[in-house]
Amino acid sequence: MNSENQEDEWYARPPFPTIHSHTYDFQLLSQGNTPNYVLHMTMHETINANGVPTATVDKFSMDCKG
Repeated sequence: MNSENQEDEWYARPPFPTIHSHTYDFQLLSQGNTPNYVLHMTMHETINANGVPTATVDKFSMDCKG
């Protein structure tokens, strides 16, 4: 079984930059004694004043829990 959660946030007013923040949580839930797998990631995508896109992963973690 799995569970996931996504959250998006946009800032897009002229002029540039345009900023998109994306947070993603994903869990694979064990049906036995094996620990659950948990992934968490926050990423920011930016388009600068010259129209050049960049993406940065700010936080990334994965765990086996409970």
